[in-house]
Amino acid sequence: MLSVAEEYLRELNPEAQLVVFGQDYNPESYAICGSDMMIKGKNLDHIVFGDSFTADGFRDERFDYLLANPPSGWSGNPRRTSSGRNTRTGVTPAGSAPACPGSMTARCSSCST
Repeated sequence: MLSVAEEYLRELNPEAQLVVFGQDYNPESYAICGSDMMIKGKNLDHIVFGDSFTADGFRDERFDYLLANPPSGWSGNPRRTSSGRNTRTGVTPAGSAPACPGSMTARCSSCST
């Protein structure tokens, strides 16, 4: 999600100076994201492990854009009750496609105030 969003933003504005950050509490997704960022020469300190909805890993940062992928369909979600209802949001997912929990933020210095 992080890489695809960055590529899309670069297509929209090739002059944008993007700095991406990501956070995920799924260990596999976190590791894959970190590996992808290292391969692309990105700062691995911008990728943190943890639940972005309950423990903001970038509390002291300020961002121009935020994308979030809520854990609404992921079967490994520890906050899901037996009925499928998310205990944090109170929402029962309607879609059948699973989603990995996490979020991505991007700082765009060409448009920041």
